[in-house]
Amino acid sequence: MKSIFTKSLVLGVKLNILDMLEGNKNDTEDMQEVSIDFETLINDRRSIAFKVSQSYTKDYLLGPAPIVVYEETTSENINVTIILSTPPKEYILDFTFYITFDKNLTALSIFRTNTILEIINDRTLICDIYKLQKTIMEIEVEAPGSKPGQGKIDKNTLNRLLLKLAGEGYIKIFKVVMSNDEKFRTQWIIAHPHVEINHPLFKATQEQLVLKFFLGMEKVHKVSSKATENLLKQPPSLPSPFDSNEITESLNMLKEISDTKPSSSYKISRMFGRLLGFQPKFVRLQLLHELLYYLIYDYQPMDRMSHSDIEEVLVHYAPEEFHDIPPIYRRGVDWKMFIPPLPIHKEWDNGWALLCDVILAIPLSLWVKLFNTTLECPELYAYMEHPVRKHYLIKDIPLEFRHVIMFKRKYLPNAVELLYRLCFIGLVQLGPQNTQVKDQIFLYLNRRTTLYDTSTSAPSYHKVTPKNYKQISFIFSSRNNVEAYWCQLWTISMNTPLGQRTVMEGKSVTIENPAYKTVLLDALKSKTHKQAQDDDTGEIPGDKQGAAGLDSSMWVHLKRNWLWSSKTKKQVQSSKREDPNIRDANIACIKPVSIKYKELMNQNRKTFLPNDHVQFQKLVTVNPQRKREKCRVFQRKVSFKKKPKQKYALDSKDKSILKKVGISFRAAWSRKEDSLLIICKAASNFLSTKSNEQIIPLSIIRDVLHSLCPESKDKTTGACIRRIVKLSNVDPVMKRIKDNSRNLFNLQEISKYFSP
Repeated sequence: MKSIFTKSLVLGVKLNILDMLEGNKNDTEDMQEVSIDFETLINDRRSIAFKVSQSYTKDYLLGPAPIVVYEETTSENINVTIILSTPPKEYILDFTFYITFDKNLTALSIFRTNTILEIINDRTLICDIYKLQKTIMEIEVEAPGSKPGQGKIDKNTLNRLLLKLAGEGYIKIFKVVMSNDEKFRTQWIIAHPHVEINHPLFKATQEQLVLKFFLGMEKVHKVSSKATENLLKQPPSLPSPFDSNEITESLNMLKEISDTKPSSSYKISRMFGRLLGFQPKFVRLQLLHELLYYLIYDYQPMDRMSHSDIEEVLVHYAPEEFHDIPPIYRRGVDWKMFIPPLPIHKEWDNGWALLCDVILAIPLSLWVKLFNTTLECPELYAYMEHPVRKHYLIKDIPLEFRHVIMFKRKYLPNAVELLYRLCFIGLVQLGPQNTQVKDQIFLYLNRRTTLYDTSTSAPSYHKVTPKNYKQISFIFSSRNNVEAYWCQLWTISMNTPLGQRTVMEGKSVTIENPAYKTVLLDALKSKTHKQAQDDDTGEIPGDKQGAAGLDSSMWVHLKRNWLWSSKTKKQVQSSKREDPNIRDANIACIKPVSIKYKELMNQNRKTFLPNDHVQFQKLVTVNPQRKREKCRVFQRKVSFKKKPKQKYALDSKDKSILKKVGISFRAAWSRKEDSLLIICKAASNFLSTKSNEQIIPLSIIRDVLHSLCPESKDKTTGACIRRIVKLSNVDPVMKRIKDNSRNLFNLQEISKYFSP
């Protein structure tokens, strides 16, 4: 009975009452047949729908007659197929903008088309349609006269424009299909018409795609025990470099020591890291480079410690603390003593290291210099004063201190940023990377590098004069070579005449962010073992227009990137507590402003801001969810620097004195000279009705000083001014002159000639 009803519903069979009454002996067989037909019908419909959707979405950009231009199976058993979109009658190789006679195209479509062609001309090859879409959106928003609706180009519109350009011969569209026994990946490439599959840039992109999808991004799936047995029976596929036991142990250890919770709350302080020894940008790069060189090339295992070596360490401990000392791997008390050798990874030795292993090998004394500590912990500062404990590895320090320095795992993006900057200056190359886990990066430490002596450049703002400079080559065969490299980089950078504002006053300067600069991003591409060794030629990435031949966006010539600057006088004054009278006056200026209930319930934060000593009437809305965005490229206008006005004119006598002693000369003052200056200041206050008015010319005070004190021939007018100002702030007699100058009328000698 059930089979008849099911068959009638699925196959459209007419019901027979007699069969229903008589029953069906083969009820189970019919049910099996109907179920099989039902599954087949559903699968057929799904496959048809999948093929239709695939032809309209995935292969829409290829056009009606695509061509297979490349097909190969690599040594790693990866099938690579490259399909070219339907070729036009002829390609337009030389173009600056889009030419069309189609009246149906809107101005916005023509603008977007020209934007695509401009990007293609600039980059030659684009490997990601989503990034192209995002770039067009950013250009539309920043374009002058953009409307609110612009900047929101969707994927279908972009695909339609790309298909139109490919059909007219302005661009080429390639589809790269990669597959092996376990994975299937596709990637679209938009290229300039002159790009062929044998183009060096296209070949490099193809290799990067294979490395990205099949070598560096292996995911671990949870499978059942039966599935695991089936996988073991199959022939082994291409293994991931991050699947070894050594890497898994390192990752688990780093995760274990990072997942700690504090037992007490700490105050966040921006300056606490400086107290512990946090260093500027290029000093951090130097420390990381020296650590990498020691771990990869210069590490020498210790055979046995002598009795004197043991006593040198134990003298800093009490007898009950001996069992807390971790294993020692090097003689002497320094930052290298507790660092173990790096784990050896198959096929990634001889110059290679894993970032996770490097982080685990950083001692505390180097950690506080490389990564900023924002939680204020006085106990950690006291812990750092111990001569041996400050060199402990992070896993060996107390749990509470471990949380303070690894707060929210902020060290990880900072470590990756330092590593990227070492790539930007040509000291490190990257191997396979797991983009989802930042500490899974294989790095290769270069043996060769180059610097250029740019100290002979003409003064400029941030780019050196284009000419041939002396080339200095380095081969890192010992630790002394590493120190010589950084010493030479510091010397050249500080002697290169960059940062001169006067050269670019009133002009605009283009400032680029190195994290988005195309020339530098090429240095972050993943490379194989052989490629990294072949590319270790000493070539510096970037435009080579900065100091020492580095990229101009690195700003290596700035002194603040090497040394911390002390607080300025303005910062110290602003940090002091405000006068309560001024605060009360500011509060009195505030007038109540009526706020609607809807505005009050809004999630945005309302703040009142002063407007240059005017009553606070302006209401400003601040969105707390808005984050500060880093600009890729922006224009900076160098403003004119106001020159301070000279308070006094130099006469011939002052000029002759300055020629003899020099501008930077500071004279020494005797007590006799100070007494004469005090008398001159008292006479000036007596003759003037205003206390701040200088009625006697300062040059006369200088001449009186020269005539009465022959040893003061090296004192200029400016020196007399500075000394009078200092005495008025320090000398108690000078402070009483202002108040008691009128009492001089009581003297008989003065009352004869002057009257009040």
